[in-house]
This record gives sequence, structure tokens and C-alpha cells, in this order.
Amino acid sequence: WSDDGSSCKATAICKNDEIHKVTETGFITKTVKVDATCEESGITTYTAEFDNALFSTQTKDVADIKAIGHNFLVSYEWTADGKTCTGTAICANDEKHKIVESVDCVGVEKKAPTCEESGITTYTAEFDNVLFSVQTKDVVDIDPIGHEYEIIYKWSDDGSSCKATAICKNDE
Repeated sequence: WSDDGSSCKATAICKNDEIHKVTETGFITKTVKVDATCEESGITTYTAEFDNALFSTQTKDVADIKAIGHNFLVSYEWTADGKTCTGTAICANDEKHKIVESVDCVGVEKKAPTCEESGITTYTAEFDNVLFSVQTKDVVDIDPIGHEYEIIYKWSDDGSSCKATAICKNDE
């Protein structure tokens, strides 16, 4: 047999006289014995058949089908508060090949709260595994700061009236 299974040569030598030899190159067919997986090579069975009745059919198994590799489909799931993100990678070739990584996220204020409106934090998830890319999520999670009034009183020159004005210190 050749190493790659592509050819097989049979030789019969006469026991009484080594000069008498019969040689034939077999007709080769091949079938997949074991399919390749993401990580393992597949196996091909090569079969050699001969015209001469002296030679019997021969087979040889060769691990010559390259592993197909992974084809990961990646998804992300965030907690409602944005503080944790989980990346999940599932191989489209074999769903048993699954990688999961959860990370604590870093939050940075994107929009400051006002007296009446909530502020926004942008959370960033950075993963160790290169299958997962950096993810961000905006969460409205900073409570409004409310009003903090300073009251200014202004009396008329003759003292007959007083005007009160409330000014929010947070709006200055």
C-alpha cells in the first residue's frame, strides 16, 4: 500500500522458484468509514481489488479527512441591571461544543440625571475568550436628583409687598 491509500500493488512469488513473480496493481475504491468532526480527523477505508485470483481484496484505513473545525454562533445575554453579561458560543457543527463566559461589567455615566429625569449608565462587558467581542448596554439606572430650592425674598422699597422666588440650585 502507498501511505495515502491511493495505490496497492500485490506480488506473488513462487515458493519453488523466486524468479517466477506475478505483480498486479489493484483497482482502488474508497469509502468514508468515520466522518470528520470539529476536532478529529475522519477515516477513509481504501479497498484494493485485483483481477488475478491469486490476490484477495485488501483494505486500508487512513485518517485523511481533515477535521472540519468549529463554526461558533455567538449570543449575549445581559442582566436587567447591566452589571453582568454572559456570552454563549455554540458550534453549528455540533451543539455539544458550547462555551459560556460570564463577566462583571464596568459602568460609566453616559448621561447625568437631572432634577426630574433619570441618568443613563453605559455598561461594558470585556471577555477573556477571543470568541466573544466587547459588548455595551445603556441602562437608565441613575435616579433623578430632585430639586434643591433656594428661596430668595425681595421686598418692595416701601415694604408693602414681598416677592418670593424659588431657584433650584441643580439648574444653575
